Amino acid sequence: MNRSKKRGWGIILSGDQLDTTPDGEFRTYLDAALAQRERGMIGLRTREGMAEKKRQGVHLGRSVDSGFLPTYRRVLDMHASGDSMNAIARTLNDENVPTAKGGTWYASTVRAIVTSETARALGAV
Repeated sequence: MNRSKKRGWGIILSGDQLDTTPDGEFRTYLDAALAQRERGMIGLRTREGMAEKKRQGVHLGRSVDSGFLPTYRRVLDMHASGDSMNAIARTLNDENVPTAKGGTWYASTVRAIVTSETARALGAV
């Protein structure tokens, strides 16, 4: 495309609808700008919709399995008593306590629990 511009000729690909003439380039930039605006609008509408659901008291996200709830509460208690997220993850891994999905604990896994809507509902946050 750069070579075609330098040499003063355009490329039109009918199969892919790519037109590098000045008018085609303008339309391509315009289409890209409109697509970017729409992506932004989708994000805005999604955030506004989720905020409204939250105001209505609707629980967003997955719910905690009742079998995992004791571990969930333990994580919240350890955090409330001042243990760092890394220390909590290390302790649970050392004790072979599985995560909700059966995996390894990381500080980010602990953070997800500590900052969750469920933690707020349980009064931990």
